[in-house]
Amino acid sequence: MRQFILSLLACLCLTAYSQTTSQADLLVEEAQKLESKQDYPTAITKLKQADELGKTQSAERATCLHILGRCYLNLERPEGLTYTQMAADMRKTILGETNIKYISSLNNTGLYYLTVAKDYPKAAEIHSKTWELCSRIPNRHSCFISISPAAT
Repeated sequence: MRQFILSLLACLCLTAYSQTTSQADLLVEEAQKLESKQDYPTAITKLKQADELGKTQSAERATCLHILGRCYLNLERPEGLTYTQMAADMRKTILGETNIKYISSLNNTGLYYLTVAKDYPKAAEIHSKTWELCSRIPNRHSCFISISPAAT
């Protein structure tokens, strides 16, 4: 009986987790559509809701944080730097240093220092690291094309 109850609880937890994850994914998809329409404030609201639902260190949460930071970057608002750095740190841990998604988040961090903070030495340092990482990717062409504020 005890084993049955524990199994039932585990199933309930997994079901609740997958529903929460699905809701978060839907919010991120909706936010991406809003971002493409340059409705950054509404996209930011949706992304913050998604982030609250998915408070784990996952590739999906990193994508949510990356898009959130990108929306703030497009609005030139400094609070987005935190999200961009969190996304870069998470992507580096989960995906590795030579993954295009990590490099994209690192690039956006550099863009923050360049365009919002006006910290040119820090921006140059980060962009230098970005280019160095791109040079280590076998198919560099895709890396250089993807590096932009709009990259995923």
